[in-house]
Amino acid sequence: MADNLHLALNQVHPALSQQDLEQAADLLRSYERELARFATQVNLISPADLPRLQQHHILPSVALGGLILDRPRDHILDVGSGGGLPAIPLSILFAQSQFTLVESRRRRANFLRHCVRQLDLTNVRVRHARVEDIDDGPFDIATSRAVGGIDHLRQVAGAKLHEHGCLITTISPDENEPAHGELHEIEGPGSPIRAILLERFSCG
Repeated sequence: MADNLHLALNQVHPALSQQDLEQAADLLRSYERELARFATQVNLISPADLPRLQQHHILPSVALGGLILDRPRDHILDVGSGGGLPAIPLSILFAQSQFTLVESRRRRANFLRHCVRQLDLTNVRVRHARVEDIDDGPFDIATSRAVGGIDHLRQVAGAKLHEHGCLITTISPDENEPAHGELHEIEGPGSPIRAILLERFSCG
């Protein structure tokens, strides 16, 4: 019987082979263990969320991949990566894409590098910097968890995108729908999430 990780992966990326599906599920479990291990040491997530880590964080991050699957995704930028959500689950799901994770806080950047080594994520690079200060890109997609607000993200992430690129950011359940972008309400095996997709031309 398939568990929630298998269900989520298959729902978002049904073309994955059985071998790739099993490998991705194993990597997600390993990441979940590392996140739980360092959660309170590095202030990655609330201690209250630890019993529901997979349900509230890992599975919704995988579900976000549904907005990425059918778009150009060779190079993906994650802004304010924190503990690696959603970027590390997405990098496991899309192993052929190259991910750049940008995190300005040293301890969190070090945690991300630890995860990249532990999970052997050869498609992930971590930058300890502010996104405004990096010269990487352009990127096909930028992801984020609404760090600093959507208007700020539109400016700093939009500047790093290809002309065909887009910004995808999650928003809280009680947050009002912003004036720009498409609102997507995504349901799956994990907790439902709300995400905004903004095309490059609307990012200013």
